[in-house]
Order: sequence, then C-alpha cells, then structure tokens
Amino acid sequence: MAFDQPRRVDSPYVYHARQSFRLAGARLELRLAVENTGVIPLPFGLGFHPFFPRTPRTTLFAPAETWWTERDGHLPASRSAIADDVDFSTPRHLPDRWLNNGFEGWSGIARIIWPEHCLGIDIEADAELDRYMLFAPDTDRSFFCLEPMSHTPNALKHFDADPMGIKVLSPGEVLRARFAMTVFDWSDNHG
Repeated sequence: MAFDQPRRVDSPYVYHARQSFRLAGARLELRLAVENTGVIPLPFGLGFHPFFPRTPRTTLFAPAETWWTERDGHLPASRSAIADDVDFSTPRHLPDRWLNNGFEGWSGIARIIWPEHCLGIDIEADAELDRYMLFAPDTDRSFFCLEPMSHTPNALKHFDADPMGIKVLSPGEVLRARFAMTVFDWSDNHG
C-alpha cells in the first residue's frame, strides 16, 4: 500500500509512505517506509500498532531500560526506572490496571504467551524501533497493544530539547522499519 501526501498551504509535510505485508507460514512481516518528498528537512517517525488478545493468563516478555509515566491527556510525563509491576524483563502477567506507557531501550525482541490456548508469538523489530508503547485499558480487558515505535509519543512537542527518537529526513531521504510476528505452539515446549 502507498500514500502520497501532496503539498498543502497549511503544512510543510510532503511525503511518500509505503506499507507492505508478507505472510510465510506462521510468520507475518510488516514493513513501513516514509520518504521526505518535500523541499526542506522535516522530522519523521514510524510505528506499528497491533492489538493482541488478552486472557487472564497472558504473559508478556519485552525487556526495556526505562519507561514514561503518564500525565493528564494520556501523554508522557517523565522518563524513569520501570515500575516493578511492568518490568517485562522476565515473562509476567499484565497488571490489573490501566496502562498507556512508552518503554525505551528495547532490544526489539518480545514474546507473548496465551497458556489457555497453548499459543505464543515471538516478536522481532528492527533496531530503528527501539521503543514500544504498551496500552491495556482497564475498561476492556479483552485486548492490549504492544506498539513498536521509532520515537516517544508526543516527541514533536519536545523536539527542540530532546528528539526522543524522531529522525530529521532531508529531501529524498527515507526512514524504514520492519516488524515481524511468528506464532508458535506453546504446548510443544511446555506439555
């Protein structure tokens, strides 16, 4: 799929975006790319936003170095050490509360297990996607989102002080990212 953002009077952004999907057996690979087709350097970022089923026994492994607390307006507040109940450096259940936080210093490797269904999914993302957003609402516990991203949410607001992963692309420059998920039979490893 492709999209071209034409030149507009109210925005300097002119770009060409592409997304592709490749399914091979139990592996789904997604690719995103954005090219600055404008005439001036501009900041860009990429991210994927998959939703996953959430069961009472779902576990997540997604080690990161720091996380962002949340402030009013569902925006990042401050970067700090990861709270114990959301330290996914070892597989653990999602806490029974609202989550809408960015995690940084991610290796691009994650694993989700649904023991009730004897299924798991291995996730791998390019080094360009070195952070993720974790969203788990407290009003609907049937799903959660693990969203690999190249930048921190709301990064453009703080861009002058800290680019927070945003990349400035010169005219003609391209930013690319890849994200893959492989489903596996968890019962093969755990009876």
